[in-house]
Amino acid sequence: MSEPPDQTESVDRGPSADDVGEHVTRATTLAVPGRARVRAFIVLAVAAQLLVPLTYYLRDDPYDERFAWRMFSGVRLQQCDAVATEVHAGAERRVALYGAVSPGWVANLERNRRAVIDRFLEHRCALEGVSAVRLTNRCRDVDGSALPPLEYERDCASEERP
Repeated sequence: MSEPPDQTESVDRGPSADDVGEHVTRATTLAVPGRARVRAFIVLAVAAQLLVPLTYYLRDDPYDERFAWRMFSGVRLQQCDAVATEVHAGAERRVALYGAVSPGWVANLERNRRAVIDRFLEHRCALEGVSAVRLTNRCRDVDGSALPPLEYERDCASEERP
């Protein structure tokens, strides 16, 4: 019959959990030296994907939704009608937008995209005899209520931008 080990005797139970964990960690680190760089790249990529859309909310132009989380924006749901007029040879006349620019540009004009509006005004000012151009957007919110009209003007003679 075997007797239980003496309390004072040391029983070898193999390496401790700390020893095994340290060995595995050291082996893993030695086996994949670029892992820290890969992790850093993943963290930076995820951070960039979160921060770039956030810049939309810090800008001056609420209609520029190129990098926005559009699911949180009601701007896209607004319905706008753009009307352009120009002063040609001293008389004001309406511009047929679909005849002047492509339908894609008209859609961007109606969405109040500032870069497109500026380019449109510049293009119209370059025409012979045009002394002023105005684009007015009348928009309705999601609930159907009218929003204040947005007016963009350019005095072609002085090349001033309001």
